[in-house]
Parts: sequence; C-alpha cells; structure tokens
Amino acid sequence: QAGQAWLIAGDSERSLASLSRAVEIGGPKTEMLIDRAIVLASLGRYWESIDDLSVVVDRAPRRADALVLRATAWRRIGNLDLALDDIGRAIAIAPENPDAILERGIVLHLKGDTAAARRDWQRVGETGAGTPAADAARENLDRLGKNP
Repeated sequence: QAGQAWLIAGDSERSLASLSRAVEIGGPKTEMLIDRAIVLASLGRYWESIDDLSVVVDRAPRRADALVLRATAWRRIGNLDLALDDIGRAIAIAPENPDAILERGIVLHLKGDTAAARRDWQRVGETGAGTPAADAARENLDRLGKNP
C-alpha cells in the first residue's frame, strides 16, 4: 500500500523502494509484481518491468492485464513482434479489453498498418466508452486525421 501511496504522490523512486521491500519481505506476489512493473516502466526501466511481468505471466498465463503491460514494455524497447505476441494472447483471453485493443492499434500503427490501427482505435471508442483507453484511442484517431 505504501508503494501505491508514493506513486499517487508522484514519488516513483520511493514507490519502487517500498514495493521492492514488500517483495523482499513477502515474496514475489502477483499484485506486488504488477505494481512494481508499472512503477519500473514509469521510470523507463522497461527490461526490469518485463522481468517482473514475465514472472506474473509464467504463474498466471491468463492475466490479460499483465500481458498488456508487458506488451507495452516490449513496444517501448522497440520489440514490436513480442508486443504483438503478448497482445494477441491478451485479446484471446479478453476479446473486448480496451487496453489490449488500444495497444494493438499502437503497435500496428508503428508497424505501418494504419488501416488496422484505425479499426482498433475505433473499436476501443465503441466498446470502451468512458475509459482512459477510449480517450487515448480518440487522440490517436485525431492524430491520424491530421496525418493520414
């Protein structure tokens, strides 16, 4: 809880320290590893984030949220193929997950498939209305409209 509180307060370093200490004391529990992976990614430490998320995915392969987070980290380090692999697995588990569909659109756009990206972002807008993913999808669609 301290790790989340520090993150909300905007102190990612203290959040990371708290979460790392919690993992040391309580062992690598799934939720703590996911929280720590999010903080690591926020600090640009994507490889370490991937390491924590890989432990989660190995233990709980049907955690679509962990797969989406790991896909985002893969994308951030430039491995679009592994990102698409994780996104495909996440969507197979949770076909209407707006975060997964948003991320797939981002990766497809980066791979040059603008039409498929547009379809994914439109789908997020339809199925995930009112979510942060829908807001991000709308922003991406707006950018596409300015640069088709």
